[in-house]
Amino acid sequence: MMLREKIINHILSQNDWMKDELLGFKNKIIRLEVEPFIIHFQVDEKGQLFTINTSKDADTFISISPNAFFKMIITKQKKDINISGDVDFANVFSTIITKTRWDIEEDLSLLVGDIAAVEITKFGNAFIKKSRKGLKSLAEAFVEYWQEEEQILVSKYEVVKFYTDVDELQENFSRVEVKLNNILINDSK
Repeated sequence: MMLREKIINHILSQNDWMKDELLGFKNKIIRLEVEPFIIHFQVDEKGQLFTINTSKDADTFISISPNAFFKMIITKQKKDINISGDVDFANVFSTIITKTRWDIEEDLSLLVGDIAAVEITKFGNAFIKKSRKGLKSLAEAFVEYWQEEEQILVSKYEVVKFYTDVDELQENFSRVEVKLNNILINDSK
């Protein structure tokens, strides 16, 4: 088994709450394609989800772009997902994937002890929270700079104005075309 599958199975095993959700899908296989990865999951007889290497046909197929996958994980948005097969199974699977969490503290406690694991986790969570805030502020500053100073990006207002101008131009062109056709018809009589 590859390291990727070992890590995924370890994280899934930390989330045994999913058993009740999955018992109705015992032995079913789902194929998840997140470019360029393809991972097969199967529900065992205990209702636990785990990865497998298989040549068997999957009961459900989910195909999703990496961008849409990360949006689903981070913001819980389920957009731009292609599903075929057992849609109920796919829905339960996607809910489980978005709710599954890695218990970092538990794994750290095996390496450094309980107290140190709690402190490291607190520090890590605070660091991530501040990093997200900082990254958001930095991104907003770049966007403003690129819109105002460098004019690489356009503002929402400019895009709306451009579309409005294009629509107006199309309407004017259509009117001129109709008038021209009327003139040509009248000249040919």
